[in-house]
Amino acid sequence: MKNTNNYTVDFMNKTIIVSKTFYKKAISSINNTEYTELKVLITDYPKYKIKLREIKRKEGKKTNRNLTYSNMKKYITESVTDAKADLAEFEKVQKTSCVFPSPYVYVKDWFTKKYPEYGKWLEQLSKEKEQKTKETEEQTVSIESLTKN
Repeated sequence: MKNTNNYTVDFMNKTIIVSKTFYKKAISSINNTEYTELKVLITDYPKYKIKLREIKRKEGKKTNRNLTYSNMKKYITESVTDAKADLAEFEKVQKTSCVFPSPYVYVKDWFTKKYPEYGKWLEQLSKEKEQKTKETEEQTVSIESLTKN
């Protein structure tokens, strides 16, 4: 197996595995080094298939997607019983975070420790949004069917 950062030649499976960035650059213009490299690979290994490299993702990895300051505030106001006190604490933590090298990470760590159920709330919110979208689509379809007659 021949490895570089941009591509890997897998002799066992007869494939050339390329990174997404490398491939996009290679097909965008014939006047760049990526195009030239890919052309050389194809001529050197004409029977090999080209495949995009897949990023291995950990199963069950905990992510904080959409965890913005505004979403934190929204969660506190909608889900916490004593929202005023918690919002005041949130504001205080935000002000305190300014002295740290990464203020967002400081606030995020505080928030995830204080509100571990945020992920479940976000899932519930997305399910509700998905349901509303589905209902809207169904209503649109039924209105269209009525107007055709």
